Amino acid sequence: MKKVLIYNFSGELAEITHLFPSERLARIAAIARTAGHDPLIIDRANFSGLLEFGADFLQHLGDMSYADHDVIYDAQVQREVDNLVSLAPDLLFLNLWHGAGFKFSFDLARELKAKKPDLQIFGVGQKVDWFGAHILELEGQAFDGLIMGLGYAAVECLCAGKPISETPSLIYRAPSGETATGDHSLLNPDDYPAPLYDNDVYLDLDRKIPVYTLILSNQACPNQCVYCIRPTNYGRSQQRREIAEVVKEVQWLYEHRGVTHFRIEDSTPPPRALTELAEALAASDLVGKVFFCAFSRVDSNGQEDFELLKRAGFISLFFGIESLADEVLLSLSKGITVSEAGDTLKRAHAAGIRTVGSFIFPTPRETEKSMALTLERIRELRGSLDSALVLAAGVYPPTPWGQDPEKYGIKLDEDYLDRVIIYPVKYMLPLREWPPYPLTYDLMGRPAAEVSFDDIVDVHEVFVKTVREDFGIPGLPDYYFLLAHRLAQHPTAAAAAIVPLMMSRDYAGLEALFQRECAK
Repeated sequence: MKKVLIYNFSGELAEITHLFPSERLARIAAIARTAGHDPLIIDRANFSGLLEFGADFLQHLGDMSYADHDVIYDAQVQREVDNLVSLAPDLLFLNLWHGAGFKFSFDLARELKAKKPDLQIFGVGQKVDWFGAHILELEGQAFDGLIMGLGYAAVECLCAGKPISETPSLIYRAPSGETATGDHSLLNPDDYPAPLYDNDVYLDLDRKIPVYTLILSNQACPNQCVYCIRPTNYGRSQQRREIAEVVKEVQWLYEHRGVTHFRIEDSTPPPRALTELAEALAASDLVGKVFFCAFSRVDSNGQEDFELLKRAGFISLFFGIESLADEVLLSLSKGITVSEAGDTLKRAHAAGIRTVGSFIFPTPRETEKSMALTLERIRELRGSLDSALVLAAGVYPPTPWGQDPEKYGIKLDEDYLDRVIIYPVKYMLPLREWPPYPLTYDLMGRPAAEVSFDDIVDVHEVFVKTVREDFGIPGLPDYYFLLAHRLAQHPTAAAAAIVPLMMSRDYAGLEALFQRECAK
């Protein structure tokens, strides 16, 4: 029997979702236990971890660059190393986040390897999805491999002691020194054990916000949007879960952990999968007791039975729209039409579901005409669009934008890769307060070489100001509507309570807010 650690440190609390239990970490633990090992999840993204590290340290960490080191930081890394070494791990799955969380986790892996050379360390999660083999090129890296996508087959093989070279979905260094990747085969999550949420395995689980994640498929996406990393890491062939298994998972969590609120994580749920889940829930004794938010698409999920979803407990749906200008949608290879977006939003909203639309603005080669057209169509939809999220285009290596930037009017800085791999994404702050992008792109008729980050920020701010002030559409993610339901508050009131506590790093106050809710 091996001691298998599953570790997560997301750094400063940049998104409230960091405090939700992780389905992926819990499923890795379940796979390890099924293989006969002793798993332990140390997920520092909980109120206990935030208070233990402290607001001062987390702020200090957030202000550090990737190469920075000082006495305070190095001492904290060593304390965490000593804590993990004391558990005598044989195998470590390390969840890698962006920004400060990545820096800390990267340094943690290096120091762990120095103290325990025989410890196998494998990176999983968001950072692997975004940057893949490039992580193995960083100086001082100590990973034995990086697991792509869901990677449950890789976890199963590694827990079984199979050679790295025979492990699917694994990026690793071959004996020749070259980077190699195992066969990235399709998988169905139902072929693996259900997530393990035992308190003696998932430490401090009760110090997280009890909104649990569900998946309806292997999270593959059949589309090929030019900005998206998902097809590379999860594939394009969707493997649907049995809805009965999903409902069984919901039932167990409701009965054994008292969970009432869930977030469906598939960025592209298989067509009609949301309706099939709603049908099963409506026929069960769970209806009226459990509630959901979910990702969705305006085309492939446009024919869902939104009225049934509402009756089954769906509070909000997130739609990746990106633009409402036909020429931009075509350039993004988005695969949707403006009419599909309008029709789907109107039907979902009319059913009583809160609709959230995401927009990329500006995109490379954005023009005054496409900007005006998208704004005009948002104005027309404001009665059916409850929230609009807007983020300027960024570029990640596995995407078509990252692979062939010149084709799309994108100019990457010479040190793009070194900077983007450690770039701190700060969703709660205005774009003007972000570090400059290590790239630029053609914008408003000007070539990329003449466009600065400030130019991108300027047009972004005009767009956002119009949406917020002129149209009166807020920028609330789908899960804020779900949290508002838990708090029995209006969504804007819930956000007004949550966000200032996060911004001020008042983690005790934030925990007290949700404790009051649980006590009702």
